[in-house]
Amino acid sequence: MARKTILLLACLLIIASCSKQPGDVVVYHPKNPKAGDKVVILFTPQRLTSLEQQISIRMIYQVFNNNEVRTFRVPMVHKKNLWKAEVSIEQGDYLLCVKFEDNIDRVEDNNGYGWNLMLKDEQGNVQRNTYYKLGSILNQKERAIPIPNYKKAVQQFKQELLLFSDNYQVWFDLWYSRLKMSDKPQDKLKTVSTKLDSLLSACSPNAELLTLAYNTNLKMLSKPEQALKNGEQILANYKDYPQKDKIAHSMIIQKNRTNPEILVSELTNFSNQTKNREYKKKAYYQLGSIFQQLRQMDQSIYNFQRYIEMAPNNIPVRLTLANYYLRKKEYARSREMINQALKNNTEEIYFKENPWERPVQRSSQLNLSQCQILSTQASLDFEIKNYQHAIQNRKKCIELATPFPAFEWAKIGDVYFHIDKFDSAQQAYTKAVSINATQQDAIDKLKLIYLKSGNSLTHFDSFLQEAIKQELKSSAKLAPDFELFDLQDNKLKLSQQRGKIVLLTFWDSWSAACKQEIPQLNALVDDFKNSPQILFWAISVEAPVSINKFIREHPFSYLQLHSGYEAKKMFNIIGFPTHVVIDAEGKIRFTQIGYSQDIHIQLKNKINSLLKETNSVF
Repeated sequence: MARKTILLLACLLIIASCSKQPGDVVVYHPKNPKAGDKVVILFTPQRLTSLEQQISIRMIYQVFNNNEVRTFRVPMVHKKNLWKAEVSIEQGDYLLCVKFEDNIDRVEDNNGYGWNLMLKDEQGNVQRNTYYKLGSILNQKERAIPIPNYKKAVQQFKQELLLFSDNYQVWFDLWYSRLKMSDKPQDKLKTVSTKLDSLLSACSPNAELLTLAYNTNLKMLSKPEQALKNGEQILANYKDYPQKDKIAHSMIIQKNRTNPEILVSELTNFSNQTKNREYKKKAYYQLGSIFQQLRQMDQSIYNFQRYIEMAPNNIPVRLTLANYYLRKKEYARSREMINQALKNNTEEIYFKENPWERPVQRSSQLNLSQCQILSTQASLDFEIKNYQHAIQNRKKCIELATPFPAFEWAKIGDVYFHIDKFDSAQQAYTKAVSINATQQDAIDKLKLIYLKSGNSLTHFDSFLQEAIKQELKSSAKLAPDFELFDLQDNKLKLSQQRGKIVLLTFWDSWSAACKQEIPQLNALVDDFKNSPQILFWAISVEAPVSINKFIREHPFSYLQLHSGYEAKKMFNIIGFPTHVVIDAEGKIRFTQIGYSQDIHIQLKNKINSLLKETNSVF
């Protein structure tokens, strides 16, 4: 009986320690874990609430120790309104950071900061660099959070120095954060200079302190000569110092940035001598880039090739090499680079290198890389006279919403022009110019085709303007249809709005860019408040409760439609905000992806243009 009672009490204690207080998003068990423990994480979604479709949630977490950072993504188990996952921690780990993503690309990451748990040592003490890493997250050094919190970062750095006064790297970030907060930076810099002098005079010389002096003099106090003296002291007296190669590399750049010839020589010697993999890799990349600027292709190829041997997942460098080999007519090697880039362009690889990016950011980058790969493949296809494949790959690139559709259409025009299909070339060049009027090479080719048809250039400009006008209208695609509910539970169907111009804004209440555009969008609604044939719809994947909470604090004049995940997929939305303008015939006439500081003017001009068309038809 006694044993059962003890077991019952133990269970109750565990439940109590895991119990969540109202408002808690993340709770850990044990509450104060030590390195080597298993940690149970309980998560109550605030944003990742259930919609009509089945929701699954994965936890992303990173574990820091002084030698490495380990990144994982694991599924969570759902129990009532809680989600649960377990993490194994190793000896020497000092910090655990978590965030959460669901299967419809929503994220909870505590405004980019994540939820961060200190992992104490066996004696229950906070470990070296714990507070320093927390401060580095808060001041945006560790990850690109939307709004850095320098005040809290300073508090963390001060805590680190209270425990580890000899952790000299902390001083630089402490001073940097204070500078960012100061309205009198010059006065603050004088204080930094005085404090640095005090540290140097009060403490025995050591490599860490001299590294602080080097970085502060170079990056903060604008004293490069003094910084170089500090660097020379480190290299001369501390040959086994782990940061030695980092200092040596930095000094090479500082000394020779205005002399490419010496810079190349020094970087080459450094890359041959250093055993530090990270800085050897960096030197190869810099050498490849310098030779690229100097138009010395073979030397650039050599160094970029060495670089990708150490950084095999780098797609831009592989495509640079593919284009180099293309110019050298080494087609097999070019194809090898393209195929490897294609193999490396996976969500899993990109996630491992960029875990704190949001899902839409990762999707957007993967999409961009895919377009770059297809475009490079098309260039190879053209060179080996596989013209049909060249056209197909460029059209695939356009279908994937490349940021450079005008370039791709111009290149398609070049293929048709090369094989004497002038009607098709004219159509492709017209598409290019209708997207981007600065495509001068496409305009020049259109002039040649116009002349070949027996026309005089006297009438070319009016011909081109009419061709562009007709192209914009004829190439517009019918918008996919959807049914969504507004916040008053009214059902709305896009296809039932024929005869009206519909502006769709796909947005996210957690996006700083979306929030920044709202005043412009509200002004746009006000501009056309007397035009009932224009509809302004805002589509979010979020639930009504989240949208209502946001618009109470940030009024948004568009009609709000919720739970729009299927609509987001139909329109292939890869980033927020995205604006789509649909004409009176239900065709997409304009799309803007991402924040634009003049979105009000862009959309207003497009509406007025479509109003003229609509009034001439209806």
